[in-house]
Amino acid sequence: MIEWFSWAVAIILFLSSIISPWLVNRENNKHQLSLKKIDIYEKAKREALSDFIKHATKLHLNDQVYILDEFLLSVNNLYIYFNDVPSNIDALIISRNEIKFFSDLNKIVQELSKQIAKE
Repeated sequence: MIEWFSWAVAIILFLSSIISPWLVNRENNKHQLSLKKIDIYEKAKREALSDFIKHATKLHLNDQVYILDEFLLSVNNLYIYFNDVPSNIDALIISRNEIKFFSDLNKIVQELSKQIAKE
């Protein structure tokens, strides 16, 4: 009877020594993958904001159609990554030939920057 119990304990310990590290490793990999996805998403957010700033500054004092198209494309990309895009973002098109353009742009960028996770 005691010999049977010893074998059962030995088999259970053997199986747990194999299964336990595998389970821990699997859960750790899931966690690392979710962190990597978050990092990639936040990097894409920063790139979308940077792209928006670049195209918005090109828009200032420029009436070429392709510049406006690039700006609108960059605005649309913001809607992919940001939950709360300021409603006055469309006003930049109207104020592109005015002095207040950069102050409006600055306010929008500040609002969007608050939605980016800090490293």
